[in-house]
Amino acid sequence: MMKNETILWYLKVRHIFKFSPKFDSSLVKYSANGVNGIEAFMKFDNEGKIIATKHPHIFNCLLKTKGGVNFMIKEYANALASGDHTKYELEKYLLSIQAPSWILEAVQKQRYSLVFKNNLK
Repeated sequence: MMKNETILWYLKVRHIFKFSPKFDSSLVKYSANGVNGIEAFMKFDNEGKIIATKHPHIFNCLLKTKGGVNFMIKEYANALASGDHTKYELEKYLLSIQAPSWILEAVQKQRYSLVFKNNLK
């Protein structure tokens, strides 16, 4: 999924992913002359740079949603690695929220890392 499609998907599912354990609202800087919220998010996401935005709610929303999605990826990876959930359950959920394919790939990758790491102990 292209970056713009991912951003549109984040906006679409923003009401589902309201919780982000690492969300920092101080990253959102308002300026009437700032860039739009999507540009501010992309600058932060791609370069780690915080720039002022005239749409702080959109920037805030995108940051929180991305954090929530990343948290969900981590939690599903843990649940799959421990056997608490099945891949079928995950796929069914991801289909219900029309998730991009990279999310399943990210969960699988983290899951394999967890299983491999736990087998080394």
